[in-house]
Amino acid sequence: MNLFEYIGLVAVITIAIRAVKAISIECYRKKAIRNWAHEQRQIDRKKTQNREEWRWY
Repeated sequence: MNLFEYIGLVAVITIAIRAVKAISIECYRKKAIRNWAHEQRQIDRKKTQNREEWRWY
């Protein structure tokens, strides 16, 4: 195995690791956005319920 093969192998491995990291970060980001949207819907629902309750007073 000469120097150029070694450098090429290291480059391929580095690119593969970066790709896996980017994919996992993107999945985590999507999940976080989905959870945030769910929490916002729950908060809005709670606010609406509170408004309905206060309307009777």
